[in-house]
Amino acid sequence: MTELRPMRDEIERPELYRRRRGPVSHRRKRRLAVLLRPLMTALAVVATPAGAAYWAATTPYLEIAEIEISGTERVSEAWVNEALSGLEGEHLLRTGLDDVRRRLVSHEWIREIALRKELPDQIHVAVEERDPAAVLRIRGELWFVERDATVIARYDPRLVDRELLIVDAPVGARYEVVPALELAAEWRRLNPPWSGPIVEIEIVSDEDFRVHTAGLDFPILVSPGALEAGLARLSWLLPELERRYEAIASVDLRFSRQLVFQPAARPQTEEG
Repeated sequence: MTELRPMRDEIERPELYRRRRGPVSHRRKRRLAVLLRPLMTALAVVATPAGAAYWAATTPYLEIAEIEISGTERVSEAWVNEALSGLEGEHLLRTGLDDVRRRLVSHEWIREIALRKELPDQIHVAVEERDPAAVLRIRGELWFVERDATVIARYDPRLVDRELLIVDAPVGARYEVVPALELAAEWRRLNPPWSGPIVEIEIVSDEDFRVHTAGLDFPILVSPGALEAGLARLSWLLPELERRYEAIASVDLRFSRQLVFQPAARPQTEEG
């Protein structure tokens, strides 16, 4: 009977046969941490830029405090300030540059605008103004025009610091302004010493122009294709014409092989 006790003790103590679960639980926790680590990393990667973007979109530190404008000469500062009124204080990142451009390009003297944002609170505006090439006279009214005949604005001598050629055009002759300006450029290239600079060009037709210069008392009728040869003939004959005639009314250089001139009528004396 005494020999059976150890077996009975073992039977009465079944916990001796149970598996120990501690190590298994630790391994499961480590596996879970390994699985969650990429997810936590991804959340951190996403959350950090999102938080920075939210801060950048809402912080008053990025509100517009200064607008720097360059290139304005004929565009008044008062007009620019009025056009951009309300822009200061807006958020720099949320302000669209297209909106700023639309506010400014409506001005008649502004051709193009370059815009740039500069952190934390500045907008730089570089203005390219239109460049007048001449003054167009239509029906007695004067207008600034560009080389492509684009009408800019009404003539104001305070807006230019140089003498501009006057182009006198009949109504509907807008497209003849370009050849008139090309004719003036060719005249400057040929540079006849007796004529001086061109003061005014009258558009007679689409290919005929009457030129008034600072050095002559009479106008010269010319066409672009015959200008160089005509000026050469006039240079040769002008001294003889001035010797023979007290005054000349006009000279026509539009013909390829001849020069046509008209003497000025003598003033009538009291004796008749």
